[in-house]
Amino acid sequence: MAGRRLLIVIDCQRDFVEGPLGFAEAAALESPVCEAARACVAEGGDVLFLLDSHEQKYLLTREGRRNPVKHAIKGTPGHALYGKLARLADELTLIQRHAGGRIAPAAYVTEKGAAGGLSAAEIVGQKGPYAVVELCGIETQLSLLCTAVIASAASPESEILVRRRLVACADREALEASLAMIARLGGKVIP
Repeated sequence: MAGRRLLIVIDCQRDFVEGPLGFAEAAALESPVCEAARACVAEGGDVLFLLDSHEQKYLLTREGRRNPVKHAIKGTPGHALYGKLARLADELTLIQRHAGGRIAPAAYVTEKGAAGGLSAAEIVGQKGPYAVVELCGIETQLSLLCTAVIASAASPESEILVRRRLVACADREALEASLAMIARLGGKVIP
């Protein structure tokens, strides 16, 4: 397997930082996640910015009935990446390099309509193989755990890695439960 790395940045959007689902620890992730993304690209890896994305009718969906807080609605300011991450995503998607005999960007921005989302599997499957798939960002309704499972299924030989300092959740117990489950599934959780 190639020694390449993929960093998946999960739900680092305005609504999860300063909007209806925002919390203080989420804002503190901005600089460390930017640094991790820059380092990943500098080492020849790829970055995937994974955006939670919903339609205006969100409250009528199964998820919306369970979590009746309208958020990450496409076309609204809350759907956008937060702060410096938005500028960084724009910058990194412009970096072009040779990959598998073709020119490809160093970073991708894609939407998911549910926790995890199959778009991550498509990118991992198409752009891999990756030696390491690292997850970071905001844990929202199992997004971290679901993305770990999806990435593992899309690239079964990849090491799944989560750095505790690069994830946050409004509910600390929920975050710890997700991290414990990722470790039980064979992922590596480090400081």
